[in-house]
Amino acid sequence: MRVGLLLLPFLIGAMIPFQTAFNNRLGRGLGSYLQAAAISFIVGTTALLIVLPFTTRWPGAAKVAAIPWWAWLGGVLGATFVAAITALRSHLAMSELIILVIAGQIAASLALDHFGLLGSERRPVAPSHLLGVLLVLAGASLVTRGR
Repeated sequence: MRVGLLLLPFLIGAMIPFQTAFNNRLGRGLGSYLQAAAISFIVGTTALLIVLPFTTRWPGAAKVAAIPWWAWLGGVLGATFVAAITALRSHLAMSELIILVIAGQIAASLALDHFGLLGSERRPVAPSHLLGVLLVLAGASLVTRGR
């Protein structure tokens, strides 16, 4: 079970460069990266709406009302991410783009864990975690150098 839990995020992460390439090509074809990002979300939303009735029930109004306001911002961040990465792909090599995204994700993840932000369980950052971030940043520097 644990192997699957570790393998699945890796595979999901491996999909991001493909999604970026698909959306970038769509954006170049349409002449608009924002339109490409919007279409990506429309297609994704459609897929979710097809699957949802078979997998879950909609929550009641009381449950929805109890959710903090900031929890609804995930879609805004997702749209910003997809639109930005779609456009940036035309200016950066895929390896540069993705390693910088990963470095940003790791740094933000450590802050969320360390301070227990946004409802996360507080998990103090150890020196080995900081070393890991420094190694990723060093790797990002090597990948982006001389391009």
